Order: sequence, then C-alpha cells, then structure tokens
Amino acid sequence: MTFLRLTFVLWLFSLFVGPIHCMEENDLEVSLLAPKTPRGKRMSIPPTDLLALDLSANYNTSSTDRRLDDCERARFRVNGNELYMTGEIGGGIIRRLFRKLRRNPQVDTLVLERVWGSCNDDIMVRLGRRIHNRGLKTRIPNNGLVASGGTDLFLAGVERTIGDNACLGIHEWCCYNGKTPAELPSDHPEHDFYIEYYQDIEYSHPVDFYWLGIHAAPPDGMHWMTLTELREFDMATHARYGSGRCQRNDE
Repeated sequence: MTFLRLTFVLWLFSLFVGPIHCMEENDLEVSLLAPKTPRGKRMSIPPTDLLALDLSANYNTSSTDRRLDDCERARFRVNGNELYMTGEIGGGIIRRLFRKLRRNPQVDTLVLERVWGSCNDDIMVRLGRRIHNRGLKTRIPNNGLVASGGTDLFLAGVERTIGDNACLGIHEWCCYNGKTPAELPSDHPEHDFYIEYYQDIEYSHPVDFYWLGIHAAPPDGMHWMTLTELREFDMATHARYGSGRCQRNDE
C-alpha cells in the first residue's frame, strides 16, 4: 500500500512539475537552489536594446536587480567542432550546456555570439570553471558581443580568439550591504569572489583586470574595452586582435 501511495504521489508530481531528469554532479544546486537575488548583481544588456546600442559611449540602464526568472534563456547550436551560445547566463545553463557537449563530443570550442551578461554570478563562475577544466576554447566571432558576466565567461577558455568588430564590455558589480565595490576597502573579502575566479581559470591578470572593471563604469553603465586594453590585459591568447566599431578614440 505504501509503495502504491508513493507511486501515485510521484505521478501527480510529474503532472504538475514535469519529468524528473538526471543531472550532472553539482548541477542540482545551480539549477534549483541558486538564490533568486544574485550575490554580485550586475546589469546585463536587454537583447531588445542590442541593435539600438550606441557602442561609442557608456551604456546606461536602470535595471541592476535581475532575477533568474527574468533571464533571456540562453540558446545553443552546434556547427562542427563549435558550440554557439546566445543569451544570458542563468539557472539551468550548466546542465543544458554540458548536455550539448555530451551529445556532441567533437566540440572543443564555445563561441559566444551575443552573451550580454549573467543573471547570477554564482552560476557564471561555476560555469566558467567547468568550461576551463574541460579544456574548452572560447571565441567571439566577427561582430560578436559579450558584456559583464559574458566577458568573464569568455576568459575561461584555455585558448581565446576575438574576431573583427567584436565588442567586450566590462563594469562594476553591485552591491554589498548597499555599497559598490569601489566603496569597499581594497582588502574586503567580497573582492575575492571574482579575483579567485580569474585565478582558478588561470587568467594572467586576475587582480588588475578586476579593478579595471570596478573603475571603468558603474553598475548601471558599460565600458567597451579599447584595442589597447584588449592587448594590455591579454584578452585573447593569440597575437591578432579584431578591430572596429567598439574601439574608442585613443586608437
């Protein structure tokens, strides 16, 4: 009788919630238990604003408190050895991305076409670490765009390539107890959340790049990296860098 009751309860659960899927290790915490209010809240560019965006100036928006259920769901497509991604980094993305990789074992490169930010940076750093540990390369194609958490995800690649006219945006995260990172002491432990991520993915300028973002633009703004900055901070692992619309007046 107890078994029949349990079976009936599971059947009702599947009707109202959906089928239960197997997840990879640690994915349950990310996709189901991730906090609705991210620890490092950072603005991401709404997709409807991308085409109208003036890339020659800092971008401003009033939206700094994004929730996971407001995320633009990331979309994936496979072309040969490359997995293309467009959208935001939010709940369930680790499970979905690695499911694509399992089904396409030939993929060795993640192509970030339009990744305008993360709705939760805890998820972003977990995803970036797993991408790096898997040995994936990352690439921003010609006319591609990454910003905020999308830029941090790009850095996870063991090899990184930037195409012509590609845009890389950085800015300050917000906030800790009502204070922006620039208002916190330089040795405050909240800074370590991002610096340790850069160290874990073996990025060559973890501290300097972190502070570049903090001072480049406020949480509701966006700074588009210049060609000089791309080179100085080794954003690509190859000597060649793209050029074009996102370059500023000092180029």
